Amino acid sequence: MKKISLFGKQISVLLVLGVIMALSATAAVVTYLSNTKTMTLSIESPMVMRFDEGFYEDAIDKDLGLIQGGETVSFTIWSKNNADVAISTYPITTIISTQDWTGNEFSSVIFKNAAYTSGIEILSMLYYVKDDGSLGKFEDGITGVADMTSLKLFFDNNGDGVAQKYTHPAGVEDWNTLEITTNPAIASDNYQIRLCHLNNLTGACV
Repeated sequence: MKKISLFGKQISVLLVLGVIMALSATAAVVTYLSNTKTMTLSIESPMVMRFDEGFYEDAIDKDLGLIQGGETVSFTIWSKNNADVAISTYPITTIISTQDWTGNEFSSVIFKNAAYTSGIEILSMLYYVKDDGSLGKFEDGITGVADMTSLKLFFDNNGDGVAQKYTHPAGVEDWNTLEITTNPAIASDNYQIRLCHLNNLTGACV
């Protein structure tokens, strides 16, 4: 095998050719990568919601305005799974006021959807989410929440106080209406609600 002298040492010609080919390949890869275009991907939530008069968004807000004690407010919520697979989430309603929530604000909460067109009373099944992700029954009073002016509510349809995710079939759009009657004794205030789907109860609708 023919050898050549490099820096005073005898090395094989095949070895030199191998090093040259490796360096050429590395240069080609660097050139390829430097000429490659980049792109930005926007990853959106598959679960979106809207009010009757609104557009689908990841989270939606509604200003209920000034509410007096004893009034009834009603709104319809549409929810849609844009994915081609079923999605399991916690549907969350965040109620917001300028005063602390006590659990005595509602005298009735009526739920309606395609299956319950005449409505069912769900106040006893209404739970709030504590800061640690556990549930507390709304009517029993509010504890374990640092900001008591902003309260996440969850409808626990079996009433055991343990949150279970709801499964939303692929591509399905559904709706429900809530009719909330306030306790006559509450102080008038400006109330807002925010709705979204969460994968973790310690998260927030943003």
